[in-house]
Amino acid sequence: METARFLLVVCVSLFASAIAQDRSPHGLDNQKPVAFSPSAYEFFHPNVRQDPCAKSNCSPLPMATQVHETQSGAEKTNVRGVGVGIIAIPAFAVVIMLCLTMGIYYLSTTRQAKLSLTKALAPEV
Repeated sequence: METARFLLVVCVSLFASAIAQDRSPHGLDNQKPVAFSPSAYEFFHPNVRQDPCAKSNCSPLPMATQVHETQSGAEKTNVRGVGVGIIAIPAFAVVIMLCLTMGIYYLSTTRQAKLSLTKALAPEV
């Protein structure tokens, strides 16, 4: 009986969340694109490279500095960032712990129900 109630609560909560998503959708997929003004674009992209020699007729930097710059950029790509595993492992662990907890609860309640049933049906000697 307890298991049926638990499943009913889970189904109702999933159904309610599905209805709520239709009523007020949220997330990046449902956002409308917004155009930035040029000043806002410059604010959010301060590192846009501009040619310093475009305004004046100076000579460009020597080739050696450009090669060194590309090599240092290649070394930075080897650094590991936050991967999917860092996010997925705790979520997976929580799911496993919930399943174990529900299994232990189910086993304990069925064991108690069977013990009470056998005590009620056992003849007293």
